[in-house]
Amino acid sequence: MNLNSPHTQQWLVPWIALAPFLLITFGLAWGILALYILLPGLMGALFGEISGHHPLFILAVWAPAVAAFILISYYGGWVGLRRFLSRIFLWHCQPAWYGFLLGLPLMFYAGAAVKGNL
Repeated sequence: MNLNSPHTQQWLVPWIALAPFLLITFGLAWGILALYILLPGLMGALFGEISGHHPLFILAVWAPAVAAFILISYYGGWVGLRRFLSRIFLWHCQPAWYGFLLGLPLMFYAGAAVKGNL
């Protein structure tokens, strides 16, 4: 693929978008965790204790994805976001691999159900 063609240049996100990406990513992730470190009593009273299942922890972990969606929406609009998300379905493999990828979590759930701690 020729990266210098006019058609390709239309879809590239400029390098200047790296700064807001890093600001959003680190601002969300470190901002949430810094509030829990600096104000543990207040944050615990307002939002509860932080754990792996806490919504703010999940937001902090997914901060790069949130920043990517924001910037792609800004620079590419709905068309750019749709084009970005369409790449999820581009990978192809043998049907056995699809079965493996879907069957493995089902085996873990079935094992947890048999053990009694689903």
